[in-house]
Amino acid sequence: MQEKQHQLEVAKPSEDYALDADHARIVQSVANLLVNAAKYTPPHGHIRLAASVEGKVVTFRVRDDGRGLEPASLTRIFELFAQAKSPDEPLSGLGIGLNLARKFAEMHGGSISATSEGLGRGSEFILTLPVVVGVEQQEPVGAPQPVDDGGAGRRVLVVDDNKDAADTLEAFLTMEGFSVAVAYDGEAALEKMQSHVPDVVLMDIGMPRMDGYEAARKVRAAGRPVRLIALTGWGQALDKVKAQEAGFDHHFVKPVDLATIIDVLRA
Repeated sequence: MQEKQHQLEVAKPSEDYALDADHARIVQSVANLLVNAAKYTPPHGHIRLAASVEGKVVTFRVRDDGRGLEPASLTRIFELFAQAKSPDEPLSGLGIGLNLARKFAEMHGGSISATSEGLGRGSEFILTLPVVVGVEQQEPVGAPQPVDDGGAGRRVLVVDDNKDAADTLEAFLTMEGFSVAVAYDGEAALEKMQSHVPDVVLMDIGMPRMDGYEAARKVRAAGRPVRLIALTGWGQALDKVKAQEAGFDHHFVKPVDLATIIDVLRA
């Protein structure tokens, strides 16, 4: 938002409310909606975040005056790996942020939806959660639990200088049953591996301080028995050769098919 000089308006209730919810996941869900709005809103555009409470229900609305959505995209946009296409902007990220927001909403007994008057007319995402603590509250919702234990506790280190992408991937893999740590550059990854010894490292290539190639070479030089997976926007033939020479076992290009990565991690 700062880079694009967006105007952000925030509206919230005048009094505080307690929510029976997983704090980190709700914050991440709202953040994912804001990141999505910023991504598809042109420079100097407007974004509005509004929170309201009615009874035991809290509603978060994120509205923008950006690209907007076609009618067919209003439900598809929440599917795993889905990203709205733009003729003047390449696909970026992992395509899982909105899908995670929907999963977190459903785990709390809530819902998420999108509305738009069409392309070029902005969009609004509405997150509704029946988690407000009060005299009329029903049975406690409880914190979300992992939906799949297929990870069997396997330890994964996610390395990416795109903090939003790294944190979102961490949340997704945690829900799949993996034990996940995060680092935001190659140097930090090497430090993290001292305390969180991973079975697998999912690592971006183009990062500051130390890129993925150098980090992979240092990992191999140290003789660590770990599987290295490159997760990068660099997908040319030469990039794949350089990744292999640096010691990577697999090379995936963003936006990635996470179903394939899950299969590799479980194998």
